[in-house]
Amino acid sequence: MLLEISTVTQADIMPAQVTAAAGRGARAALTACLDAAKRGDIDAISFAPLNKLAMKKGGMDFEDELHFFADYLDVKGYFCEFNTLGTLWTSRISSHIPLAEIPKYVTKDRIQAAARLTYRTLKHAGFDQPRVAVAALNPHGGEGGTCGREEIDIIEPAVKALNAEGLPIQGPYPADTIFLKARDGALDSIVTMYHDQGQVAVKLLGFEARPTPKR
Repeated sequence: MLLEISTVTQADIMPAQVTAAAGRGARAALTACLDAAKRGDIDAISFAPLNKLAMKKGGMDFEDELHFFADYLDVKGYFCEFNTLGTLWTSRISSHIPLAEIPKYVTKDRIQAAARLTYRTLKHAGFDQPRVAVAALNPHGGEGGTCGREEIDIIEPAVKALNAEGLPIQGPYPADTIFLKARDGALDSIVTMYHDQGQVAVKLLGFEARPTPKR
């Protein structure tokens, strides 16, 4: 492992610049961590922010590190990123993609898969009855179809199908108010439609939050 990481030398390091060498170094370090996890030597990986452009310049053939992880670990089922703020969890049905491509990711299958994974993960994390809600895609939840029909044609049917499975998933709720419910303690988790829909809200609520030290 150390041999692979050492292929990036001091001379290769150029602060504040996106380089292939930096991307190779980050990918090599992550690969070493993933190998340790596969062997059972570690239980978790903690890493600093990653520059996806540098990693792609360095040979990563995936849209982001999450897809790199999934491929390396041979994950076959649905996977997604969770972001947490206190007891609030968010997930999403699409991640590091251009905004123009978001609509093609808004499918019944992806919404259901993300909601199932979110609900079951919260159960494993100790939530007795996770309160999971799905965000709408369009302004005001589509306003009865006048601002878009994804809520009517795709998102609401997906939620109803989940309810029929016995999962108490709520929504869709308009994205500009759903986080008020979460802030006020009415929800444990929100399934969002795209990256910034959840990230803007969570970072606004907790960007400067600091962990409370254990006594």
